[in-house]
Amino acid sequence: VQMQNAVADYGDRTGQRFPGYKPGLFSRDSADPAYSETGLYGDPTFATAEKGRIVLDLLTREWLTALRGFATEPIKRER
Repeated sequence: VQMQNAVADYGDRTGQRFPGYKPGLFSRDSADPAYSETGLYGDPTFATAEKGRIVLDLLTREWLTALRGFATEPIKRER
């Protein structure tokens, strides 16, 4: 990670309300109210390698738990 390039971006997440429009946090379309020039939300300057290891370890454990659940759950077939 090149921390010298990290910038905080809390952006304007108010957006416009359009009928049926459900914006996500980010869009690549600059006309979209959910557009993010940086593609992030928050402040990555607080990140550290240790925090990254902790998060990766946690997510790995959670995904493995979910995958084991899928692998061991019997397939239910509708009749």
